[in-house]
Amino acid sequence: MSKLITREVENLGIPVDSCVVLHQLRVPLLIIHLKNGQSIDVQFPDDQFQAIRNTNLIRHYVQALTPWPVMPVLCKTHANLVGAQIPIDDVVSLLDSPHVSIEWNSHNQMSVSELAVRFVDYYSNFDTSQHVIYIEKGLTSRRRQVSGEVHLLLVDPYSRMTVCVNLYADVVDTSGQFLDSFPTFPEASLFRTQTKWQSWRVYSRERKVVVDKRMQDQSSEAELQDS
Repeated sequence: MSKLITREVENLGIPVDSCVVLHQLRVPLLIIHLKNGQSIDVQFPDDQFQAIRNTNLIRHYVQALTPWPVMPVLCKTHANLVGAQIPIDDVVSLLDSPHVSIEWNSHNQMSVSELAVRFVDYYSNFDTSQHVIYIEKGLTSRRRQVSGEVHLLLVDPYSRMTVCVNLYADVVDTSGQFLDSFPTFPEASLFRTQTKWQSWRVYSRERKVVVDKRMQDQSSEAELQDS
């Protein structure tokens, strides 16, 4: 995996200084240090933790707070800097550009502890069967249709699909299918083979079995109650 990322980054004309693999962490981490002083962190999520999902849940919350949001909807306020329509080459070049002030101030005066409590309260009352979260819009929209099991739909502006494909609303869990949305490349198969029996992969599979069984038991109980 490190060789793949090193190759792709160097194809962009950015020399790689070193790679650090922290495979012993609960969420394995790959750090790419570039010779221009920047670094890239790549996380390998398991069935219970997805950094991009959790980040977007927080991002939506701080944008949706009323009457005073904590963070602006950057795709609206600064469309020239962020957004799905900006070519990736322009995004990379912006990394080397001088810091640009967004010239936006929040009027929200809540403490971090109050924001944290309200965060839990917000999602505990969020109706996933009726609404979809759109990060790019900074709001939620009503779902067009609901069929089968209800999953939280969270759409990132840089992806055409929800990053919470199998995030169950009732247990706020996931089956780790975010990795399945990655492009197919030869190194991925080799990486999966080499790490098949790594402790963190085994841990993920065992947890998934537990979650799947719990979901099946809950479904069976619901069917018995209905009958």
